[in-house]
Amino acid sequence: MRSIRRSLTLYFLTLLLVGLGIIALVIDRAAGRTLEARRDAASKLIETQYEDRCADETTKRDHELSNEALALYSQMQLRYNRNFDEEFKRYRATLVMVEASVSTSPWTRFGWLITTLKKPTAIDFAVARHHFFHLELDDGLVTPADDKPESHQGLYQVNIASRTVSLFRSKSLGGFTFQTDETALDATKLFTFQYDTLTVAGVEYRHVVLKAPLLSSWSTGRGSSRPAPRGAGSQPAPAPLDRSPDSIPRTYVHCARPSSSITFNLSQLSADRDRQQQELAASIAQDRLELRLWLAGIGGVFVLGVVIGGPLLIRRGLAPMRKLSIAVSRVSEKDFTLPMAPGDLSRELLPIHERLTQTLDALRRAFEREKQAVGDISHELRTPIAAMQATIDVSLRKPRTSDQYRATLEESRAICKQLGKLVERIMTLAWLDAGNDSIRPEPVDLVDLAESCSLLIRPLAAEKGIEFRSEVAQAVEVVTDGDKLREVVMNLLHNAVEYNRPNGSVMLSVKSSAGRGAVIEVRDTGIGMSKEVSSKIFERFFRADPSRHAAASHAGLGLAIVKEYLARVGGKIAVESEPGVGTLFRVTLPQLCPGCEMEREPSFAGGQLVAT
Repeated sequence: MRSIRRSLTLYFLTLLLVGLGIIALVIDRAAGRTLEARRDAASKLIETQYEDRCADETTKRDHELSNEALALYSQMQLRYNRNFDEEFKRYRATLVMVEASVSTSPWTRFGWLITTLKKPTAIDFAVARHHFFHLELDDGLVTPADDKPESHQGLYQVNIASRTVSLFRSKSLGGFTFQTDETALDATKLFTFQYDTLTVAGVEYRHVVLKAPLLSSWSTGRGSSRPAPRGAGSQPAPAPLDRSPDSIPRTYVHCARPSSSITFNLSQLSADRDRQQQELAASIAQDRLELRLWLAGIGGVFVLGVVIGGPLLIRRGLAPMRKLSIAVSRVSEKDFTLPMAPGDLSRELLPIHERLTQTLDALRRAFEREKQAVGDISHELRTPIAAMQATIDVSLRKPRTSDQYRATLEESRAICKQLGKLVERIMTLAWLDAGNDSIRPEPVDLVDLAESCSLLIRPLAAEKGIEFRSEVAQAVEVVTDGDKLREVVMNLLHNAVEYNRPNGSVMLSVKSSAGRGAVIEVRDTGIGMSKEVSSKIFERFFRADPSRHAAASHAGLGLAIVKEYLARVGGKIAVESEPGVGTLFRVTLPQLCPGCEMEREPSFAGGQLVAT
């Protein structure tokens, strides 16, 4: 047997678990979306930082290349200036020696000395420029770059462009030569850098080109870095020849470093980025796990509270039911009163209290009817039995003639016949109460049924001087139990004749109803009934006036049987009566009685009522 308290606890626990599950799912989804957004934002930040660091690393590498190009340019400029001064001295000495050897005349040497003291001529400048701008520099200028570690091994090249082009390369270049694309450099600037990426011998390099002017003390107009000695064969430094950009030699410094030189740093940055992404994912997963554990802990606390406190609270809530149970246990067959006021119960138990009260009242009335029925049956059976016994006793007191014995036997037979009818009606009701009576549906022509009932009731009505009429305007057919319906009509007609007045009338009418059913009416001009009596005539053994002689052959069971039959075929009966005027019984039949399952003839349209 299931316990209400346990069931309610399980129901409430199930409802709580479902509710907590839904709430936890919603919170988990919302938190998951928030954490995902947080992870995406942090991941983008990490990726942006990684890209910035890679860009910084690349910029740093380009900056180092730029510094190397500038350092190489500075070394070239220093070396060039130093060679320029030395070569200028040798040029002046050579020029003096040549001129001195041309003429040994003192006046000629005096004239030459006067000539060298004036400004250099254009011829002198052309000779000097051709001599000084094409100095050859040894490879020692760039070889220090080859001493760097293998991971930073670079490629270096210097081009000097004036009237001709001078080329200086590092040993690491081997036979490769950087091509200088002057169109890619800004022609309006003396100093400019150009970066690109190229492949040399299958290795990718980051490459920078530095464009810069190659300046000397002569081209700047400052003369030699040291003052020239005066005297024979000496002359001052020539003045600037032409200071336009085209007249100044241009230097193109090429520096290249393998791209793999920053691969390690970039790999470190990539590893650091991946580590941060993993740490971020682990942090997000840990936060979500902690949230789920927190939700599970709260749910567990609630479940534990329901498991422990639920039965106690439900027991307290079911206290009114225990009171109601105690009150019901005090009900007995002698007292059907429920000893409990509705005010002592909760609102939910009030319908139960009301139904119990109604049920107990119905039981009380049923017990009273059963007691009365037992008394009525005993009375009904005792009267004919006592009459038969008295008749037989009187007949046996002294010898009788054959005619007297015959009369006694006939009287006894009449009493037995009345007793048999009473027993038959009691058995019919008992059979109906036991639920053993079955419905035998069949197509019934109500016109034929009315005529057959009229043939049986007309002699009885004529014997009592009562006019009998029947009105059947049209043929009406229904599917129902014909025997039970015939018993209903005969019982109503018999009562109409028995309880009628002399010279009265009885009317039997059959017609179809608006709901495609059938209506049978029995109207009489008898004594009629009050509303109180008409509400009880369908009760068993009820008789409005037991002292009437007409009731001698009736026990008040006929209308009870009529009501039971009509209930089984789905019909209804209503009564309209007025004392001293008459009574009308109206029987309403459906087109097909409930529970009628049979193979119907096609002429009856599937068992439905057909009116013609």
